Amino acid sequence: MIKSMTGYGRVNLESNGGQIIITIRSVNSRYLDLKIRGIELEPDLEFKIREAVRKKSSRGSIIVSIKSRVQDRKNVLEFDKEKFEEIEAILLTIQREYGRHLDLGDLLSAGDLFRTKDNGFLEEMSIITGVGEALEQLNKMRTAEGLAIFNDLDTRIKTILNSLGDLNQQAEKSLQDRKSKYQERINDLAGSIEINQDRIIQEIAILAEKYDFTEEVVRCESHCQQFNEMLDQDEPVGKRLNFLLQEMVREVNTIGSKSNDGSISKIVVELKSEIEKCREQVQNIE
Repeated sequence: MIKSMTGYGRVNLESNGGQIIITIRSVNSRYLDLKIRGIELEPDLEFKIREAVRKKSSRGSIIVSIKSRVQDRKNVLEFDKEKFEEIEAILLTIQREYGRHLDLGDLLSAGDLFRTKDNGFLEEMSIITGVGEALEQLNKMRTAEGLAIFNDLDTRIKTILNSLGDLNQQAEKSLQDRKSKYQERINDLAGSIEINQDRIIQEIAILAEKYDFTEEVVRCESHCQQFNEMLDQDEPVGKRLNFLLQEMVREVNTIGSKSNDGSISKIVVELKSEIEKCREQVQNIE
């Protein structure tokens, strides 16, 4: 079953006296565009998160947000002794070698010498587990929306096939009408001149063939069949569905250019409208 690229998942986890809030948002994109925001993560942990997302999603603009909250605020702030001593040593070196005295307050604010321990309670497994749960929520939403898109596309493809059936009926009628008009026109021009009827029939058939769009209708019907088969596949098919719709547009345009019949032109317009609506829906399919 197809899946939408739009979805949302949120998980709140308790971990060592703190809370981890993980949200994952996904919207349409031609490719997989993954961003991780929030607390600073170790490279190895970030890699694991990216791999977890890639296993569940092949397309979409996805933002993974990981935030932390400390429930017990006591002893959260600590003095950065190492940083203070390093800066003091540098200032002493400047005074000795260059004879210039720089005040620590000219370079730093009090906040620069203190650090918080908010992230001390974070555990790698908790974050990985939370990301997995948020991804499950995301995919449930994407699957539910994918079902709605499936039902809409299924209805529209049936409408397109019905219109193509109408075109098949009109094609034969249009072909016969065109042959009759050619015959009448030739008879009017020839008057009493004796002409080779076999040659006339052959030329009429050649002219009529130029305006026959049966082949385009057959190809368009084949594209619809392939479209329906792809809708039932349990894998990303959005790009392939979009390609099929582009081919269908090309076939319908050719049909329109081959005929100047009013009833056929009306069907062509309806076909273009339905295919365009399908294309709008397919843009949201993974």
